[in-house]
Amino acid sequence: MSDRVRAGRGLPAYRPARSPLMSMGPSLDDERRRHRVARLVAVSSVAAVVVIVLLVWGIGLLGREVVQTDVTQRTGIPAVALPGGGTGANVPVQAAGRPSPQLLAEAVVEPGEPGLRLQLPIRRESITGIGYAPRREPGVIELEPTGHRANLSWARRAAERFLSTRPAGDLRWFRLADGAPSMVTIGAAPTTEVYAPIDGRVVAISDHEIGGQVRGQIIQLQPLGDGQTVLVMRNLDAASELAVGNTVSEGATRLGYVRDMAGSIDAPLSTYTHDTGSGIDMYVLRVELETSQGL
Repeated sequence: MSDRVRAGRGLPAYRPARSPLMSMGPSLDDERRRHRVARLVAVSSVAAVVVIVLLVWGIGLLGREVVQTDVTQRTGIPAVALPGGGTGANVPVQAAGRPSPQLLAEAVVEPGEPGLRLQLPIRRESITGIGYAPRREPGVIELEPTGHRANLSWARRAAERFLSTRPAGDLRWFRLADGAPSMVTIGAAPTTEVYAPIDGRVVAISDHEIGGQVRGQIIQLQPLGDGQTVLVMRNLDAASELAVGNTVSEGATRLGYVRDMAGSIDAPLSTYTHDTGSGIDMYVLRVELETSQGL
């Protein structure tokens, strides 16, 4: 019977029956729609996390320190004679000049006492890379690098920054081998000027012989006020004006020039630069002064 007929006869209008289950909640279509939205949100969240991870990883790769080594094409500066007799090379524009004060590393000579602070011996603009490796011999003191390690995964780098209790600094350095860091390599183009990283006195200048050939000099510096600690520097040609007994001032006294060691030694730093990995090595020894000759 139609609603109009029902109304004419004074009967109530017809209304479709609604089951109790329909009255208790949303329809089946509503449930399906909610499930689809939930799946879409989950998939979108996973995709966003993947994109962020890939983006951070890519930025880390792009941030890796490299250096262009074809100095002739870049600067047009001709080769210069090296006062220490090293091999000639084209000098980059920033190869000469004193470095600005900046802490490179600290050697803890005595536990609980202030350590020996090593400053950058080369202008920051000239450095191609900084690397740390262990040097296994008696008396070598472990170094505490400043800055942050560059050849870490982004996750480990973020964790170390989060857990670190001291400012990291802006220097980037690379771990060149497993083990406690006790020797630092500061990469730079051959003939780059090298300055004293500490205040002290020159206690030895000796030839650095490799395979029966002299490959630059080894310079040993005694820190002021410490007669049993020696800072050893190698892979450089000593400046002609430098002599045993000279007093050197941090960042002000020129010690010599980076030696071209290509083909003479393994240079693991070259893994992270675009050159041969040339640079000077530095490490600190806790020894009696008379036994430190010829290191």
